[in-house]
Amino acid sequence: MSANNSREWSLLFGLAIWVIWKSRNACVFEAEEFSSDKIFKQIHYHVDPVIQQQGVGTLLGRPRYREELVRWSFPIPGWIKVNVDGSLRQGSNRAGCGGVFRGADGKWILGFSMNLGRGSVLFAELKAVELALRIAWDNGFTHICVESDSLLAISLIEKGSSPHHPFASILKHIHCWKQKNWQVTFAHSFREGNRVADWFANSAPSRQFGLHLISSPPAYCIDLLWQDSIGVALSGRILS
Repeated sequence: MSANNSREWSLLFGLAIWVIWKSRNACVFEAEEFSSDKIFKQIHYHVDPVIQQQGVGTLLGRPRYREELVRWSFPIPGWIKVNVDGSLRQGSNRAGCGGVFRGADGKWILGFSMNLGRGSVLFAELKAVELALRIAWDNGFTHICVESDSLLAISLIEKGSSPHHPFASILKHIHCWKQKNWQVTFAHSFREGNRVADWFANSAPSRQFGLHLISSPPAYCIDLLWQDSIGVALSGRILS
């Protein structure tokens, strides 16, 4: 068995056992029907986003991809878009996150990055969202579109999670921010449309610990900002 297949089986087995255990508890303590079809769908729901996030195939049926041009999209008038991303340096397990706020004209408003120390990719992705909301609120932004290239993070934020989830605390904070008196939406972006946030996230572990607010675009990402503003598209592999 190849390393990738072994990794996939380990992931599938662990999540499948977790789903079955949850379903068993719901049957015993909440009188819910123990349905094998429902369990299989729940395994799909939890496994597929994780597998996509980790960049491996799926044992529940190999995913089909199509080539598609992907570009950054402007927010609608009156709204501010914040693209966020998380990163993890292999070997050191040092995590970081970052993001960039832009207006309906595509112009830079504010950037941020944070060295998170040791962590995981999902922790960094969720922390990026939480920080983006906090920064947006502190700056008086009232209409915010948060865009992340983590399908799993967006799914957890939109659909909710178990109170026993490893990152339930961060998800609770995000939910609290959502409930404030403002307009907030969440959307998934493919990596090719999230390159500026990716740059900030990847550079974050090299910074000192703590949150860094960036008032002017750094020289290294000016070209990326310009490409986004003129609609440069990159070819990406999109899950069909």
